[in-house]
Amino acid sequence: MRPNSQRIILAVLISLTFAYSFFNFFFNLEAESFYCDEVVYSLSGLEYLQGDFTRNWEHPFLGKYLMGLSLRLLGKSDFSARLPSALFGFLTGIVIYFFAKEITNRWCGLAAVCLWSTSPIVLWVSRRAILDAPFVFFFTLSWYLFWRFFQTKSTGHALLGGIALGLAVATKIVGVVLVPILFLYLVFPGIRDKSFLRPAVLSKLILALSIAALLFLLIYVPVLDRLGSIFGVMSEHWQWEQSTGHREVVNGVIYDKQPWWTYLYWYWRGYPPYLLNYTPGVLILLGLAMAFALLRGDDIDVFLLLSFLLPFCYLSFYLSFKMFRYADILEPPLAMLAASFISAVGSFLRRRSETRFFSKNLVSPGIAIIPLAAVLILAMIHSTWDIQAQEENRYKATAHHLSPRIKEEENIFVWGYTNVMSWYMGEENEIVGGFNSNSFSGNYLEADYIVVDPLMVSKWPDDPLRAYLEDSQAAYTEDAVGGFSLYARRLAENQ
Repeated sequence: MRPNSQRIILAVLISLTFAYSFFNFFFNLEAESFYCDEVVYSLSGLEYLQGDFTRNWEHPFLGKYLMGLSLRLLGKSDFSARLPSALFGFLTGIVIYFFAKEITNRWCGLAAVCLWSTSPIVLWVSRRAILDAPFVFFFTLSWYLFWRFFQTKSTGHALLGGIALGLAVATKIVGVVLVPILFLYLVFPGIRDKSFLRPAVLSKLILALSIAALLFLLIYVPVLDRLGSIFGVMSEHWQWEQSTGHREVVNGVIYDKQPWWTYLYWYWRGYPPYLLNYTPGVLILLGLAMAFALLRGDDIDVFLLLSFLLPFCYLSFYLSFKMFRYADILEPPLAMLAASFISAVGSFLRRRSETRFFSKNLVSPGIAIIPLAAVLILAMIHSTWDIQAQEENRYKATAHHLSPRIKEEENIFVWGYTNVMSWYMGEENEIVGGFNSNSFSGNYLEADYIVVDPLMVSKWPDDPLRAYLEDSQAAYTEDAVGGFSLYARRLAENQ
């Protein structure tokens, strides 16, 4: 084989692509401060392994088990808690590569991995100890296996798809959205042939879904005697969130129940301070890919569009509470749509390269692929620059600044998440109040230190604490730490 052969070039590119992906998911993993849900899921996972299942019945157990196992094996740290999410984020890229390679080619599969590994949503959820990254991995694996089942009618692919789906739902209930995607794809008029509706095919699919339901129930084996109560709490929590919403600032306006176009806005503008914006080139590429799939309407286009549109409609039009990270379920079909579009562009250019137009005008068809390559390269630089620049911030930085200064008898009020502050400060430091259940509680008048999260200020600008701090400037010293404000009472002046 010649040293410059295509196989060697491809092997090098595959190695470089996955090395780059690995860097994005794992480098600097513990730099940024914990997010509030990270504390809940991490502590729940540790307690589940100890046989204590009293915490966080609102969500299935599997993802928390994985975090608890990592913390048990590697010790309590941000890195240990986040390691499973980073691993599943990276593994999802591998699944996407094989799926994209199957419907296009290896080159486009690598492009899909690059898009996946540079997505601001994907990187945010995969670098946090939350349920989303393991959920998306199992969901994407099931999605791919069921596609293989539709192509081969293989019982093995159906059963494996059911197992992966069961694991996805055992991580987050929203995984059941794959079921209507599968059935809509089977009956889509003008696309599906009658062989897909035969009893043999449908029976395999139903068997696979039954296995998924069984696996979901198996995760609750240690608490079967409390299963009714657990499902009751899960239902009540979902109904409460539907009725009360989740406060966010969208386009400068505070909403408890955001408008339907919120996810489109977040894609376009990003979600500061959590996320970078998507690069304009990537957004244009994704828009062109969706338009192309709608116009072409091939079998795979229908499957990918359904896989994007059903979850998007559920998140945008049905759920009254919207959080940016929920859009992670949209990222695998978007990466696949982009890979399919890039493949179609490449095929078109290869055909055109043999026409007189290109030969007469001495125009290489390869030149036209340069903009697509530039889009990927700029997105890769954009995301990697952000990751390597991440540093200790928010609650972690504030806690490390405060720990050597706080005295045993002193206490803290947190205009933010008390559980995150406790994670870093330890149980020995008294926190007298903070954010809980969409409201603030506790008496900040008695606090020796007040920690202020500016994100909370933006969501609750009329909270009395803001006016109190403005009127009591002489009573406190103020430090800016990690993007937060830390107010310390001037004890010497009060004595």
